[in-house]
Amino acid sequence: RNIKYDFPVSEEQQLKAGDILMSAASGSKEHVGKVAYIAEDTEYYFGSFMMVLRSNEKINPQYLFEFLSSKIFRGLLFRILGGTNINNLNFSMIKDFEIPLPSLEIQKKIAETANKNREKAKELEQQARKIVAEVDSFVLGELGIEIERERE
Repeated sequence: RNIKYDFPVSEEQQLKAGDILMSAASGSKEHVGKVAYIAEDTEYYFGSFMMVLRSNEKINPQYLFEFLSSKIFRGLLFRILGGTNINNLNFSMIKDFEIPLPSLEIQKKIAETANKNREKAKELEQQARKIVAEVDSFVLGELGIEIERERE
């Protein structure tokens, strides 16, 4: 049976290139304030429990993402959320954060360097997983234990 739902959605809720999608509410403080960078225009929209930050001409969106992903921001955020049972953010809380704003050139350099390092970390994590799997296979092989693996 086909069911069609029609949800009115504002164009402002459509995710666009350079947007930073932020978790605004969660049952866990660990998830509040987590961010994702939207690299290109999408056909997707955000809804409740989320907010979008859009930078202006004074701030590089990737730099803003890196700052919001940093331990510095997480620490400040936990101080705000720390003593409460309320695990949510709103724009008035976010706008009170003082975000360091070096020149756009420096912001771009920071964003590019952070992105390169993040990509390198992903590669190293993949290598580490492969090595751990090889160690597991070796140990099991030496013990004569065969484990049937699911095919991908």
